[in-house]
Amino acid sequence: MYWFPRILITTAAIGLALNTAIYADEVQHVVWDKAPITINLPVGQERMITFPGEIKLGFDATKLPGKTLSVVNNNHTLYLTAHKNFGAEPARVLMVDSGKIILLTLSANASASDTPLSVLLTQPHQDTDVQQAAASADDSYVTLVRFAAQQLYAPERLLTQPLNIHRIAMQTKKTVPLLLDGSITANPLMSWKNNDTYVTAVEVYNMQKTSLTLNLGSFCGQWRAVSAFPRTVLDQAFSPLGNTTVFLVSSEPFAEAIAPCEGRVST
Repeated sequence: MYWFPRILITTAAIGLALNTAIYADEVQHVVWDKAPITINLPVGQERMITFPGEIKLGFDATKLPGKTLSVVNNNHTLYLTAHKNFGAEPARVLMVDSGKIILLTLSANASASDTPLSVLLTQPHQDTDVQQAAASADDSYVTLVRFAAQQLYAPERLLTQPLNIHRIAMQTKKTVPLLLDGSITANPLMSWKNNDTYVTAVEVYNMQKTSLTLNLGSFCGQWRAVSAFPRTVLDQAFSPLGNTTVFLVSSEPFAEAIAPCEGRVST
């Protein structure tokens, strides 16, 4: 994920006013329907991508370094400039207010359009998943993960505390064995409970000299669901992009869910 100095954000804000006037009559709209949104960028030209709220962008910067893709995040608008052709690369956008994650597939070539793109969310009455959340276990997991991600990434002024979700003590060690091969170090951060379901945020660091693609289904422990943000591909050890946050959903407290792994660590 890239972070930019305030001066660049201010400059982008000025550019936004100009671009709004230029592109007012031509904006492409796309509705997020859980399938990755394909965004093709023109090489050497900036493309503006607008979202319905404040966002954070995550992607594998080892595959899309600054010399390949420049990114400016102006609150709810991304300004993306591709400096060379590249094939399909995944990216994730976190909606700070709701915790919803929007999946993108980025690519670039010389013939791509620079038409601004506006990403829309379905209206509440159209979103059947939200309507059926109380009856769907999968949706309850998503709600918990979104809440946990919001607690870690959203500005304090936007944080809310639902009556049914409570932070609890993890009662675990500083480092836990999520992968038994020693390829990562995993440090539990926080844990929350909703009825009989728990979610725990764990910071994961690559300990290898080469990049590592996390297989979320291979983590040791008793998990109902696993998610990661902002990346699943980690750069080599001690790199700024060599870590990510993993969200683990369980039916028991974290210390109990990870307990079967504690005695299986190789010495």
